[in-house]
Amino acid sequence: GSQDYRESPCRTTCLYIVRFIFGYDTRTWLSYHPAAVKSRQKAGLFQTFFDECQKSVPVAMHGQIRYNKAAVINHRNGPARPHERKFLPMIKGVIFDMDGLMFDTERIWTTLWAPATEKLGLPAPCEEFVSGARGLAGENMLRHLRKFYPQCDPNVLLAAVRAEGKTALANGAPAKPGLFALLDYLEEQNIPRIVASSSSHETIERYLRISGADRYFTDTVCGDDASASKPDPAIFLVAAQRLGLPASDCLEL
Repeated sequence: GSQDYRESPCRTTCLYIVRFIFGYDTRTWLSYHPAAVKSRQKAGLFQTFFDECQKSVPVAMHGQIRYNKAAVINHRNGPARPHERKFLPMIKGVIFDMDGLMFDTERIWTTLWAPATEKLGLPAPCEEFVSGARGLAGENMLRHLRKFYPQCDPNVLLAAVRAEGKTALANGAPAKPGLFALLDYLEEQNIPRIVASSSSHETIERYLRISGADRYFTDTVCGDDASASKPDPAIFLVAAQRLGLPASDCLEL
């Protein structure tokens, strides 16, 4: 309520941070609120709002916060009229991970270590091994395999589980609910999309082709395209470069 808003702007403005991050013109809702109009001259309410944003969002968003702060505090023409309401897209590109996000593959991959180790005569994998292997690629994956199976060449074990995966996922993997609704929306908004996954290019392209999602993406980036594997952000920085955008303008899912 407006009374609570006037009495405790810090608490209430926090409720609008998500709306702010995803691109709503901040001056629209601030201008229409009675407390905001009353406080416009002093700009104290605006200052509180942006200070809260600065503390509550990732560092990558701070430049956008500073930009909107200047735009709002320098806005001197009174409340925006209804026909002037705007949506300001702050996200100019979206980077999609693949396994477990777009397709229900992680659940399947976790079941493939057991048959792979069995064929190699190795002990069955423990839960710590299986959970720790999720999302790894490159040297990080090899290091993980050496830690739990020092008696086996990690490349041999990796090849064995990939062979299991090629069979189990020969016909692709189920798309996660909501994937195509999101892709349709981003396409309507003309927001470019790219896939950045630790999987191989062949695997990424096969999943996209079988599911019909390939037409939504301008490019793909695999673990071999980056200087370091996850959790290092290198693969996402490469994806942003291929979109021709600074990383701060991209949303990574």
